[in-house]
Amino acid sequence: MSEAAALVLPESLNALKPACQRCRWMFRDGDMVCRRNPPQSTIMMVPAPPPRAGQMMPVTLASFPTVQKDMFCGEFRLATGKMD
Repeated sequence: MSEAAALVLPESLNALKPACQRCRWMFRDGDMVCRRNPPQSTIMMVPAPPPRAGQMMPVTLASFPTVQKDMFCGEFRLATGKMD
């Protein structure tokens, strides 16, 4: 598809789409993160400390997904200041 055929929304319609910066699930902790669902776990293999130096050991990390202020999704809920 050519660039000329790409759909371009007028700015007035972009203002209507729900965005993370106005969502109740968004939390700013340095970065903006979505707290709609539990954190996702990731397992990383890291070098083990002595006495097992030279071996690798698993470390579990958990984090919420990082989002941008203009992202939006099907779970958007306007921030009202009160919890359901």
